[in-house]
Amino acid sequence: MADAQNYKEAYKYKYEEDTLLRNRFNVDLNKKISEAEAKFKTSEIQHEKEIAAIKAKEEKQFYLLGFISLFGAAGFAFYYVYQKRNVRQKVQMQLQVQDEKERLSRDLHDNLGSQMALLSNNVEGGLI
Repeated sequence: MADAQNYKEAYKYKYEEDTLLRNRFNVDLNKKISEAEAKFKTSEIQHEKEIAAIKAKEEKQFYLLGFISLFGAAGFAFYYVYQKRNVRQKVQMQLQVQDEKERLSRDLHDNLGSQMALLSNNVEGGLI
């Protein structure tokens, strides 16, 4: 009967040992799972931060490109208006020069005509 009692006690201790090992395994497993979850969440947060930084950089580049495009378009428009005004001024100046030439030509023609008439009258009148 002593041997039978020892088997029961041995079974009881073996059962307790298995229970303790299972508990320790579960504790270790839960600890590893918690650590893995923490690492995953940390890496997920880091990844989200990196994505946010990339989006912010892209947005900044987009605004910079928009500003440069707007500035370039404004510069082109200013240059176009400036050139058009210069061309208009040159044409206007050429028209004024042409008008002045025509006026001088008429004045010279009129003066020459009146001097010729005067000379002709003087010749006919015997003054010359």
